[in-house]
Amino acid sequence: SHDCVDLVVRSSYMLVRMESDHPYRPGGTPAPLQCYVPNASALLVMFDRRSSINLAQGVLAFYADAHMQHELFVWSGSHARSIVAPGDHFYCMFSCGSGRAHPTEFGYRFRVVPLGFRAVSDVEVLRRPIWDWSSLAMLSDTV
Repeated sequence: SHDCVDLVVRSSYMLVRMESDHPYRPGGTPAPLQCYVPNASALLVMFDRRSSINLAQGVLAFYADAHMQHELFVWSGSHARSIVAPGDHFYCMFSCGSGRAHPTEFGYRFRVVPLGFRAVSDVEVLRRPIWDWSSLAMLSDTV
């Protein structure tokens, strides 16, 4: 049973990973990307140390809603700090100009880890399971 618990802990550590091309392409992402971890209380976003976006050319913005009305955090440059997004989801949008045909910066890569889970009733779990198929598939991957 200890091995099972250890596997779940290690697998859940990198629950979600999002990234741009490396190096990134001019133009960014055409639509906001959603990060969703069912029933999470908050989400910790931890950037890869190589993440870098040209200050004059691009920005990675995080929003609480799909309409991008409630901004949580905006980042460009290098040495990104970890952030905490409240709730179980956020949206991000990467925008960069086309001023340079071949940017040399790495772009972005981050992983998202849930900071606790909201308590749910047995009925809610049956109606909307906490673990989806992609989460269960991660349990079989090696870390």
